[in-house]
Amino acid sequence: MASSAQAVTQLRAAWQERRAEEISAIGHRIKSSARSVGAIEFGELCAELEQVGKTADWSQIDSLITQLDPLFAAVERFIVRYCSEVSHDGE
Repeated sequence: MASSAQAVTQLRAAWQERRAEEISAIGHRIKSSARSVGAIEFGELCAELEQVGKTADWSQIDSLITQLDPLFAAVERFIVRYCSEVSHDGE
């Protein structure tokens, strides 16, 4: 989860500095990881960022970036809750 949080921070920085190619690369890097842990919606957002980053469509990138933090926060909450339940089941 820490590497994903770092990637989200990097995405935000690339967006603020208007580095579309970097947004595309980071989106590509984390989409599969997100999908593999069941964070499908977050993975889809990353896939969309990958694609629009390639075209440097800033109106689309701006719109997608606004969804980044709420979706990632939801993924974090789910993982924390899941890990808590699993650890209680093992007691």
